[in-house]
Amino acid sequence: MERIKQKINNRTVVILSHGKSIEELEDKIYQFKDKDVCWVSFNYWQLMEEFILSKIDKKLDIILDCANAETLEYEEAIRIPFISKLLKRNTLVLSLQKVLDGWSVIKQKLYQDRIVLLDKHFDISTVANTLVLLIYAIAQSNPKEILLFGVDGYIEEDDGLSSYYKPDFQLFRRLAIRLDNKATLKRETNAFNNTFFSNYKKLFNKEYTISTINYSKDSKITIFNKEK
Repeated sequence: MERIKQKINNRTVVILSHGKSIEELEDKIYQFKDKDVCWVSFNYWQLMEEFILSKIDKKLDIILDCANAETLEYEEAIRIPFISKLLKRNTLVLSLQKVLDGWSVIKQKLYQDRIVLLDKHFDISTVANTLVLLIYAIAQSNPKEILLFGVDGYIEEDDGLSSYYKPDFQLFRRLAIRLDNKATLKRETNAFNNTFFSNYKKLFNKEYTISTINYSKDSKITIFNKEK
């Protein structure tokens, strides 16, 4: 976890998630142009750099990629090339042991010693989803505060993909991990709201005290303060 602390360096951490509301940040991103913040995203993080951060000439500082892909095509065509690119430019990559175990099937060992495996540092078995896992890791690494964009949660009328940012780009990845989007989103949103704070205390033996602001005004994730 020390490498995460060093990368954050007591700065404000901005987490870019995949809810549709993050579209608003495409126009508002310029307010962050001169701010020294730590940019973070997860899984299909490429969209955040291409459509949002590129507007202010920024790159992600930290990414978490831990989806359990079921197709080698996805690993070889998407995940491994992009992670290799990130590590070459010194972005900190977080993942899980199961991802690296999957790479062994195609004898891919590149840069594995430079990836931080979160399940080596705390028990992830009760963590609601990838975003919770990421927030927990960030919260343990001395951030000044955490700002959330695109954290929308489950939307009742969603067809399982349309509530995502850039859904056409998301489709290949979603098929690769064979995710039942609608059912999973609903289950994970409920677990997020119901267990986030209590589970954090169980895992780390302390209360969650990090100032965390959710910029998704209509978010179904209701446990954090909203932007005023």
